[in-house]
Amino acid sequence: MNKKIIYLLLLVLLVIVLPNKSYAIKGVDISTLTRQEADGVKYNECGKEKDLLTILKNHGIGLVRIRLFVNPDTNDTGTVMNLAYVKTLAARCKAAGMKILLDIHYSDTWAHPGAQTKPAAWKSLTQKELVTKVYDYTKDVCSQIKPDYTQLGNEINCGMLWPNGNACPPAGNWDGLRELINSAHKGVKDGGGGITIVHVAENKAADAKWYFDNLLASEVSFDVIGLSYYKEYHGDLANFKATHDQAKSYGKKIIICELGDYYTGDPTTYTDNAATDTNNSATEDTQAKFITDVLAINSDVVYWEPAWVYDSPVGYRALFKPIAGDPKNVEMTKGLAAFGGSACP
Repeated sequence: MNKKIIYLLLLVLLVIVLPNKSYAIKGVDISTLTRQEADGVKYNECGKEKDLLTILKNHGIGLVRIRLFVNPDTNDTGTVMNLAYVKTLAARCKAAGMKILLDIHYSDTWAHPGAQTKPAAWKSLTQKELVTKVYDYTKDVCSQIKPDYTQLGNEINCGMLWPNGNACPPAGNWDGLRELINSAHKGVKDGGGGITIVHVAENKAADAKWYFDNLLASEVSFDVIGLSYYKEYHGDLANFKATHDQAKSYGKKIIICELGDYYTGDPTTYTDNAATDTNNSATEDTQAKFITDVLAINSDVVYWEPAWVYDSPVGYRALFKPIAGDPKNVEMTKGLAAFGGSACP
């Protein structure tokens, strides 16, 4: 056999046999980026000011998650994300070579395990009308944004669009929730919105089992299971791994749609009631280790708002820190470098 052919065959064999250590999805939620830049925030990598997307790409980030509200309060930094805002930010990220994960909250404000408030304009709709509205709205926004992934609601532990899709006791309206998820899934597919995700923030394996056993008890359509992991809500790494493994048992891909850990810069100073929570990180090193440990469990990860920094001395779960005490002029931390690339000297 020709030596050249033998060499090529050996090369192909090496590609097949050697483990692929690259992360399938390394993403970040940077929904507030446009607003922060308008307010004067500047991002630095190793002392040099750069576009945030350039810095992220330098550290292996290839996906951007952006939340979307129906008719939000655009004076609020956290809920400024109406359709026009999201379209502009998504187009910018795509132009930079990033994939897009669209996080539809199906609300005018924050949707999470404790609140799934209908948009004001949808409150009087019957279940049948609401199912139709969810389809029409989802198809429309997906056709305009064309994301690669789309979340069918945000952290819908008890369902979404309450009370119609409230699955928790005493309501237990699983049929209503399934109708809404199926309608949203169809809207994504018909609008070219890519892969669908059902995103929950369960903090126990038993809760994940309860949720997905019930959700999958009858025909329901979605592609991927999304989880959240914040130590102050979901416990230590072992507890999260048990929840993750339970979710994984349903045979679907798992994406950690929200991952976050505190970095305060001072071991004696914390934010958001973290002073009583020994799980929270205080240094760049502990934050970086947290990220590395989670990536060892699941390499499909989206870090939550690593660049949202300007309204606090250091940031909520930021992967940036102020330069010379200026909360609007920030430098990357070792937490960002944990995703890839080099840390600053």
